Amino acid sequence: MAFIVYALGLLQIMFVYLCSNVLCKCVRLSGNENLHDLTTNNGLNFALRIELTDNFGLSLYADYEYFAVQDEGSKYLLTLGLPMNTSDSFGKCNGMMFSTIDNDNDPLTSANCAQINSGGWWYWGCSFCKLMAGYGPNYSSLRRISWRTWPRSNVYFGYAAMMLRRNVSG
Repeated sequence: MAFIVYALGLLQIMFVYLCSNVLCKCVRLSGNENLHDLTTNNGLNFALRIELTDNFGLSLYADYEYFAVQDEGSKYLLTLGLPMNTSDSFGKCNGMMFSTIDNDNDPLTSANCAQINSGGWWYWGCSFCKLMAGYGPNYSSLRRISWRTWPRSNVYFGYAAMMLRRNVSG
């Protein structure tokens, strides 16, 4: 069984292979091109889990039945399957292209969400859902991780992770 963690804030992917509950191998890669290669070029199909924990210790997760990132020519278009639970904020980002400070691909014509938030993401709205952001109390609310469907307001997140799991059927 393989678990793949996209380490937020570091733009790295960590592959962790578990063999009979013993850690066997760990490899780190960087960038969206590697996400593209992993999720579209190898004949495998991946589900996505996003885990978040706020400053009060509340932890929630959101599962998506499918996750893929297209190539640079499509501006790393995000493809998500249906959400598997009610903690969905990332679903709005389905079909969005990846925006960066110098490459505005979000649907807003009046602003570049990546500039406003100081980081790249598949923005649907500048603050609806963003995980590539600062975490903890030392960041302004505009520069923090945000998850619009979170059950509390005025929180900051101390933990966020995106994890891929190979779909058995895929």
